[in-house]
Amino acid sequence: MDTVLWGGLVFLLAVGGMFLAMNRIDRSAMPDRKKRLLNYALLAGIAILAIVIFRWHSVTYMATGL
Repeated sequence: MDTVLWGGLVFLLAVGGMFLAMNRIDRSAMPDRKKRLLNYALLAGIAILAIVIFRWHSVTYMATGL
């Protein structure tokens, strides 16, 4: 299984979705504090996703014994 390809694709799609969501949040009529907190939550979600993808790749790589 090519975990690098799938992980990279999922990460790129997630980052694209994050930027679209951040753009929509910034244009909304919410208070600035709420906008900032939502943007930070999206960034934290992307960081967690990157960690999960790296862990998945390393576990799969080590399990194949390469």
